[in-house]
Amino acid sequence: MSLGKQEGINAQAITKPIQLLAAWLVGLIFVNGTFLITAQAFNSTEWLAAILVIASIINVPLFLVALFLLQTKFRPEIQEDHYYSQYIKDKLGRNVTDKSKSPEIVHITEATEDNVDDSIWSKVKIMFNPHLKLSDEVRANLEKSGIPITEEFGGKHWIPEFVVAIGRYLTYEQISTILESIKNIPEVRVSFSDDDDEIYQWDRTVLIGSYYYDVDEKSYPISKAMELLEASDGNVNAFYQELFDRQRDEDA
Repeated sequence: MSLGKQEGINAQAITKPIQLLAAWLVGLIFVNGTFLITAQAFNSTEWLAAILVIASIINVPLFLVALFLLQTKFRPEIQEDHYYSQYIKDKLGRNVTDKSKSPEIVHITEATEDNVDDSIWSKVKIMFNPHLKLSDEVRANLEKSGIPITEEFGGKHWIPEFVVAIGRYLTYEQISTILESIKNIPEVRVSFSDDDDEIYQWDRTVLIGSYYYDVDEKSYPISKAMELLEASDGNVNAFYQELFDRQRDEDA
């Protein structure tokens, strides 16, 4: 059995998902081939040869499962840079590849800092998309409920779905207050705010007017979200798990 001459893989040349999958398959063939060739060399040590053969057999389903996860759960992350940037832009409404030119995010914390330092919102960032179809009504409802908007985001050329994306570590009271304030506005949906280009990016952050692919499949109508929150009986982690499972189930 011969594997032929190994040219190696240039990691910098792998820029497309299909190339990554091909590299994984080449790696599987190389590793298993090495195991089997080595096993042939241990004719006098049958137990060692058997271990190598078993290892090569186990490698196949492990690699296939890994490839399946790459193509499903982590499919957006293995897209080419252009398409991945578009995916993030669809979710947040800005181009993350050029952060130095991002006038679409406006900080407005100065006007509310004195009023929220001692409130339940002092450590929470509420990001609001003013380009929603019902932005004026949404803003009025948030202000009426005492929910401060700390930043604005989104591009004027986007027509966003009305999605409230909730980041990690909000309390039951905070989530309940937000959902209650806008529960009577049509087409509101609620989702988990997954990280984009930085880990823990959206911790203690709520994106009101977030961008998503497959909105209906990856989020809940607000009425259902409120049912899940109430059913959690104060256990906010149970509610987060429902949002997380909804998003990941569709990604898979």
